[in-house]
Amino acid sequence: MPAVGFSETWRRMVTRDGHGVGLELEHLRDQVIGLLEDLLQLSRLEADKLHPLIQDADALAVIRDAVRSVEPAAERKAVQIEISSATDSIPCRTDPQRVRQILINLLTNAVRHSPENDLIRVDVRMSKSSMRFDVIDHGEGIVAEEQATIFEAFESGSNQRERGTGLGLALSRQLARLLGGDLTVESKLGHGARFTLRLPRQSDVH
Repeated sequence: MPAVGFSETWRRMVTRDGHGVGLELEHLRDQVIGLLEDLLQLSRLEADKLHPLIQDADALAVIRDAVRSVEPAAERKAVQIEISSATDSIPCRTDPQRVRQILINLLTNAVRHSPENDLIRVDVRMSKSSMRFDVIDHGEGIVAEEQATIFEAFESGSNQRERGTGLGLALSRQLARLLGGDLTVESKLGHGARFTLRLPRQSDVH
């Protein structure tokens, strides 16, 4: 986690009561554990030692599970997450654990940068051969020059508010490509961001 993250967490800790300090320590612990896990997975990906576990799955069930995982953080900001899909299920063969991990990263990022009392939309589309997840927020957006580097490790943009570790998007893109897909972003400063995860419905990765 960047020094700005530690310093901001420490500033909040020393200005709160004992209960607040305990919550901040738990949050800091979770951030450090998450960072170490992301670093480990990135190193395994770069060493070609992380292999997907391909199995039958329902992509819509995976996204619903991912949404449930981030709902507590969303509720603290009164942010709603809405899933839009033309079908009730999307049978596929992929690694559902890795897809869920990518979607949780995208949703967590969207919640972090969303205004309070806002809405995050997840548009789900499919064809015979592919599936697509668009995670759309109405946050501060990303300037054009940063969109070229935001998927690089330790790049998290210039916005200092609730800055992340800079690993989640890098790891998510590498996992998407490991599954035969990709992760991209469209954004305009002041107009939110749309992160698009594209994956094959029948992964042939071994």
